[in-house]
Amino acid sequence: MAAIFGFGGGPWVVPGNYTVKLTANGQTYSQPLTVKMDPRVKVSQADLEKQLDMAQQILAKSAETNAAAQQAAALQKRLQEIAPQIASRKDKKLADTVDELDKRVSTLLGKPPAGELGGTPEPTDRTTLRYVSGALGQVERVVESDDAAPSADASAAFAQDDQIAQAALQKWEAIVSTDLPALNKELHRAKIEPIELGMQRPGPAEN
Repeated sequence: MAAIFGFGGGPWVVPGNYTVKLTANGQTYSQPLTVKMDPRVKVSQADLEKQLDMAQQILAKSAETNAAAQQAAALQKRLQEIAPQIASRKDKKLADTVDELDKRVSTLLGKPPAGELGGTPEPTDRTTLRYVSGALGQVERVVESDDAAPSADASAAFAQDDQIAQAALQKWEAIVSTDLPALNKELHRAKIEPIELGMQRPGPAEN
């Protein structure tokens, strides 16, 4: 079988020559590494490259949806924290704005998975960030479960999940770029600290 970089930290790599780098205390150390095919495995290099390519696409989309879900959860928590403060001021307009945004964020985020940590939430709504994040994780595990090119079913599942993820991410981007700034203007008017999410999008993976 192909070797994996790290323990649960990335996709299986194809046989070939690599350089491993370690940076610690401002110093970078590198060492050549050769990954060889397990002689018991009978699969072409081309099929392994197809597997790696899809695994990397899935993981990149998962990183986006996971980041958005974490930020949405943080925004949901903050909205619920300031709601009583606003209610005490009897500012109905601002209270309604916060309540409406809270509902939109909660709908987009979806319910947390029941039971096993990191599992897929119940499919009551397959358009939520949490659902698609879990679904992408399941597809990634299927793709990586064997040394072979991705199956037609796995490819179709990823295409579907990718489409759902893209739609959810567009909705989240609209909240971040339009709705949250508008709310922050109202919070500033009411002399309430604006909501800062500390937006950080995942960068491209290094080869």
